[in-house]
Formats: sequence, C-alpha cells, structure tokens
Amino acid sequence: MTDDKPQDRTTSKPNQPLAASLPIFDGLNGIDEARDVQARGQTTLEKLLEMETQFIGSCTEDIFVALQYSPLDETSIFRRSPIFRRLFPEFERRFADIDFSEADLTGYIDSKLFDSDYQLDVLKARGLYTGFLLDLLTRRYEKQGKKAVVHIDGKGGRFDHLFHLAQNIHELYLENFNSDYICSCIGYNGNIGKLMMRNISGRDPCKTIGAKGKADTIICAGFREAVFPFRNLFEDGHCSTMILSNIKGRILIAPEDDMPPSYNLLILDNYSNQDFLKNKLGIGTAGLIFLNNINLNSSKKIIQAGIQPEDSSLSLPYCTLDGDEINTILFNKVPKDLADYLNSMMGVSAQEVYSPPEPEYKQRMEKYKLNEIQALLKRFRKGEDMIKCMKEFDRIYSSVEQQICELSRR
Repeated sequence: MTDDKPQDRTTSKPNQPLAASLPIFDGLNGIDEARDVQARGQTTLEKLLEMETQFIGSCTEDIFVALQYSPLDETSIFRRSPIFRRLFPEFERRFADIDFSEADLTGYIDSKLFDSDYQLDVLKARGLYTGFLLDLLTRRYEKQGKKAVVHIDGKGGRFDHLFHLAQNIHELYLENFNSDYICSCIGYNGNIGKLMMRNISGRDPCKTIGAKGKADTIICAGFREAVFPFRNLFEDGHCSTMILSNIKGRILIAPEDDMPPSYNLLILDNYSNQDFLKNKLGIGTAGLIFLNNINLNSSKKIIQAGIQPEDSSLSLPYCTLDGDEINTILFNKVPKDLADYLNSMMGVSAQEVYSPPEPEYKQRMEKYKLNEIQALLKRFRKGEDMIKCMKEFDRIYSSVEQQICELSRR
C-alpha cells in the first residue's frame, strides 16, 4: 500500500535552496522596483518567467505551511488560513501592467514541462503561481465579456501541482500529462465552466476540486496509471454534468466530512478497479446516473453515500448506494451482485432503476441521448480534438438538459 503522503522530490541541481529561503525579496517588497528596470522589448514569456521567480522568492514560511497537505482533506488548512485570501489581491495588483493571453499562459507551461527537478516546496509554489495566473486570466476575460479557453498538451511531460487553487475557470483542456496533484483544489468556492482531461497519470489528479463551488461540465478519460484520481469531489458543491470514462484505479468521490455533492447527470463509463482500497461515490442528489461496463474486484466498494438500505441483505461487500435523492439509475455490464443491488434500489432511494434487456432501459437510453454520448466518448478516448468533442457534447446535452434538470428537481 502506498502511503498517501506525497514524496519529497529533492533536486539534483547543486546548491538548490528551499524556496522560503531564496534571497530574492522579503515578502512582496521590491517587485515594483524590479519591474521598473526591465529591459524594453521583454517578451510576455520572459515577464511570466521573471514574475514566477519573484513569486516563489516572495513566498514566506507561513505560505509554505499553508500549502502542506492534510491527511484527510487538502483544503482544510486552506480554509483555516487567511493567507491565500490576502495573497491573490496582491498578486493581481503586481500584474496590473502585465497583459497575457491563453497562448502566453500555454507557452509558459510548455517552457516548464520538463523542468521539474526542484524541491517540493518550490513545485508547490510554482503550482500555486499557475493557479493564480489562470484565475487572473479568467477574471480579466470575464470583465471583457470573453471566455478564457486554455488547451495544453503536456506531451508526456511533468508539471506537478499545475493550476493549484485556481478558483475560477472558463474552459480548460488538458491532455498527456504525467504529473502529481494536477488541478488540485481548483474551483474552491468558485466556478468551473468546462473541464476536459485526457491521458493523465500521476498521483491525486483532480483532488478536492469544486469544494463549495459550482461546475458546468467535467469530462475526463484515459486515467490509466493515476493514483487516487478524483479524491473528494465537490464537497458541499454542485456539478451539473460529470463524466468519467476509462478510469483505472481507486476512485474516491465521496467527501470525507459527509457533505456530498449534487449532480444533474453523472456517468461512470468503463471503470475497472485494480488495487486493494475501497472505492466510493458519494451522492447528495442526482437526476440521472448511468453506469456502464464496471469491472471490480469482489471486495471493493464503488458507490457509498449516506443511509444504508433498510434490508441489510442488500448491503454488498463492495456496493452500498443510497444518496439523499436519486431519481433515475441506468446500468449496463456490471457485476451481477451490483446489478441485483441496483434493481433493489427501487423505492429505497432511487425512484427509477433500469437495466437491459427491459424495453424501458432502451427507451431511457434513447430519451436521454446516452447512446450518442457513449459514441462521443469513444471518439474522445481515441484522440479526437478536445474542444470539438466538448462542442459536440454541448449540442447533444442541450437537447435533453431540460428533461435531466427536471429529474433533479423532483
């Protein structure tokens, strides 16, 4: 069993100091003076790189303490500490005269993809810097009535803690990354418009995202070697559409402190468990849940939330499902005992449960366009353009959104 505590990766570069001891600036003093002497003709990339160095150097010890991980919940220290609430407005002020675009942000990330040989505190601070950059870009575009659309192909490279704590995101597309804690704590008390990720490996991708926040559409596929993906999603938050496809490994979506999320549409497609840890999917309320091609080891839990069924014989070794309010469940190609359990949910928690070969199952698949969504997911997994796939999903979902939202309100 791998311990949940992330491993400290030390540098091979000589004389690499801890970020808190970098003698660049004391706090944030001196950044204005440094900018005043920038040479004319400095590129935007050079500015972003210079500001990164200054940002890491300005990180005081209390910032690094606040960036430490809690054993149970990565956001717990963040909630108790006012430091980040103070830090972003100052960050925004220092960037007042620096304009940058999605292409500039992508270029900066590209320049760092194979430059990760630093101590852990430096990697965390750099990840926080990227999160602030993305959030700042989103806020600026919002004021201009535009959407910030960021697409980055990691090309198999590494950028640990990428976009850590980005509070607001319009559209973010990430693929081909081998990174730890990518997109951790994004959307905290904020908004995520569209998030699409493909071919991600590493530790704890998408950890503790959307806490007390809202999201429109999240579609992730091809997490083949990820460790603990999607831990603690949308604690006390809401995600309109969540689709997880071709995920291998532990999936732990239930929040740790019993504040489960709500969904309109939740799809778990082609999921296989390959470790010895339990899996659970916490649900507060849901309009429509679709489970397809689930392959589990017999001692695992895939779905667990809230109240146990009244009939104790329905509690399986790996499956207990009982959200507060679940309207409709459809499932296909799942283990027999899980199928029996889902069928038993009628009248317990879910109002309607459908499985093949019942005619009603086919009718519901067609009614909610799930066959079309499955075909789209297949193309997405095979490498079709991410933004094109998201637009196609929006087209399909728009035709059934009202019906699914009505299920959530029942």
